[in-house]
Amino acid sequence: MICTKCRDAGTRSIVRVLGTKQTQIAKDVFFDEDGNEHCHNPNIVTTQFRCSNGHRFEERSSWQCSCGWMALKAVVTFIGEGAEA
Repeated sequence: MICTKCRDAGTRSIVRVLGTKQTQIAKDVFFDEDGNEHCHNPNIVTTQFRCSNGHRFEERSSWQCSCGWMALKAVVTFIGEGAEA
C-alpha cells in the first residue's frame, strides 16, 4: 500500500494499518451446471490506514468469485490528516 497523497506530492512515507472491519452478510455458495463451485460473497472489507506524514485513508473491497462476480472493486478514499500514531 502506498499513500496516494504522498505519491502525488513526490514524497515517501510508511503506511500503517489502523484497523479492519467486515460486514457479516451470508455468502451465496453454489455449483453451476458444469460442477464449478461459485462463492458470491457480498461482504465488504474496510481497512483504515495512516501514513507517516499524517494522511489517513481507507480501502473498501470485496472478494471476487472465480466467475468474476464481485460485490465491490477496491476503492481508496482519503479521510483526513492527523498526527502519526
